[in-house]
Amino acid sequence: MESSIEYLEADNYSSWRTDMKVLLMERNCWRIVTGTETKPEDENYKELRDFNSRKDKAYSTIYLNVSKAYRCVIDGIEDPVAAWKRLEEHFRPNSRARVIGLTDDFFSCRINPQEEIGIYAARIRSIVDQLKDAGKPISEWYQAFQLIRFLPPEFNGIVQYIYRWDDKEFKFDKILQELIAEESRLKQSIKDQNETCAFQSIERNISKTPRSKSKPSSYKKNIQPTRKKTKVMKSPNTFIAESNLSQDYERDAWILDRAATSHFSSKKSLLRNFRPVKNLSMSVAVGAVRCDIKGIGTVRMIFENNGELETVDLLNVLYSPSLRRNLISGSLIDQAGSTFSYDLGIKAERTNVYSPLQNGVAERYNYTEVDAIKVMLNSSGLSKGFWAEALLCHTYVWNRVCHGNQSLTPFELYSGHKPSVKHLKAFGSTAYAGVPKQLRKKFDMRAKKGIMVGYALKT
Repeated sequence: MESSIEYLEADNYSSWRTDMKVLLMERNCWRIVTGTETKPEDENYKELRDFNSRKDKAYSTIYLNVSKAYRCVIDGIEDPVAAWKRLEEHFRPNSRARVIGLTDDFFSCRINPQEEIGIYAARIRSIVDQLKDAGKPISEWYQAFQLIRFLPPEFNGIVQYIYRWDDKEFKFDKILQELIAEESRLKQSIKDQNETCAFQSIERNISKTPRSKSKPSSYKKNIQPTRKKTKVMKSPNTFIAESNLSQDYERDAWILDRAATSHFSSKKSLLRNFRPVKNLSMSVAVGAVRCDIKGIGTVRMIFENNGELETVDLLNVLYSPSLRRNLISGSLIDQAGSTFSYDLGIKAERTNVYSPLQNGVAERYNYTEVDAIKVMLNSSGLSKGFWAEALLCHTYVWNRVCHGNQSLTPFELYSGHKPSVKHLKAFGSTAYAGVPKQLRKKFDMRAKKGIMVGYALKT
């Protein structure tokens, strides 16, 4: 079986060395390269011929997988052991400069976007092994610290839990197991976000059907409407905007923002009639951060309205890849005279500027939330740093119980489905998280003790 690996270059020795090791093991030559297998002492012709054949194969394998620019380093050497050591000395010199560079790489190692925890941990271990070979090992404590140092915000809960561990438990391998389990839970949580449809942003072909009559004067400026009477289909691209469940919206989701002055999108593939622009930027409300605008285009949105698929074209949508959300400007929709938000049950109530006290409904609920958070944190014994978890947990329960003279819960009024309350537990109570069989040894416990601070999207 022929195997090929990437040629050795100036910047890939670490990965090339690992690949070459596996390739030599496959060809039964690795022990010769490391010197653990030497020339047979007896004069058995068959064994001697086999050893020399594998020795030549080891050297040719190494030489042919080095780029032509660096073959001169081992040119003239026929011993694979000597060739391997020569490459090691050339690309990994045992110098202070290399050790300092590896140490800097270790403390600046960050997890990449969409990178799995296991891959990130493997990169850290690779640097640790190189420092160990150079005679400057990194302590176990620093390895564990680096593993949780630059994790995304969605891991904040498990990181706070790990911070409370004893020093004996604060080990790299154990932390890695916890992070992998949490990563699996987060992936399942995102996958389960299909309970309710808020908006649909779809690029697909829809069978042509006669348009129903609509008032062209009710849509102007930045919205062009078309309505198609067709059987409602479940789209694979359905997104949730239920704020009490999660803040991790899909990047394709669209959020209605009445403070936005324009429509914004972070995905170029959603834009039609795209026109690139230069020297244009926008200011974000939070932190006065400025984002560059790369282009302008049109986005076609499709959503369900009274059993039909409603199609709306958003014009002059600004494209900025650095945005985390796609935004629909509520002010532009109002200026265009659109009523589709009212058809969906959304009612806008105006207040005077800089007068939050006039927004009595929101302010009263905020007051209720603050009181609930204080009680939950005090009764559970958790610190004030868990106020966000307490807020989400209270909102989750609040939407699943009846209020006032209502006979239906807010969740059922919104989604049409009666929620279950059998899984509700007291905030801060003892919880046990199951450990997958693949992540535990024979005598390890099947679950780990923790603290209940909220609910997943589905239970």
